[in-house]
Amino acid sequence: MPVTNKDPVWSLRPWPVEIDMGSQTFTVPAVPAIEWLKFLLEPEPDMIGLVNELMPDLEEFFYDNEILLTDFYGKVLEVIGTASARSWWIALRVICTARDNWHIVGPNLMIYGIDANVVSLSAWLDIALFILIENIDPKNVTMFTSQLEIPPPDNVLDVTSTEAPAAIESMTMDHRAFMAMAR
Repeated sequence: MPVTNKDPVWSLRPWPVEIDMGSQTFTVPAVPAIEWLKFLLEPEPDMIGLVNELMPDLEEFFYDNEILLTDFYGKVLEVIGTASARSWWIALRVICTARDNWHIVGPNLMIYGIDANVVSLSAWLDIALFILIENIDPKNVTMFTSQLEIPPPDNVLDVTSTEAPAAIESMTMDHRAFMAMAR
């Protein structure tokens, strides 16, 4: 099992997340995994919806001040990384891989009694990653975890780049790739 969780305390319960933007600090309330996942489990993660619902003060700050969209998007990803207790790209890859392999992940979440209405995003990711790895041929676990941990291309944060969508798409592992590694 790869060690992707940087701070296990985030798995114990939902915690509020502090966001520093220059001289101001904003707080994302402590919410269970479902409040994150209803936006991040979408085929294309709904970052706008996530910000509207969980970070409205940050959104207002963005519109009231002259900050770059790239910096704003970077802060949103930083918040996801904090709440997930892992690098944001690992969190998004686990979520995307879980979504694309829901026929395996979903029933196992039910068997293990994991309620996304109760557990933190970090705890949900802990068990989702466990389920994914449990269903991969052991000889392919190293390749799978390597793919999870590789940082994304630098242009993934450049929302104005025409290459950004391809960079984001390159972060996911679809059903066929996952099943090719399955036992």
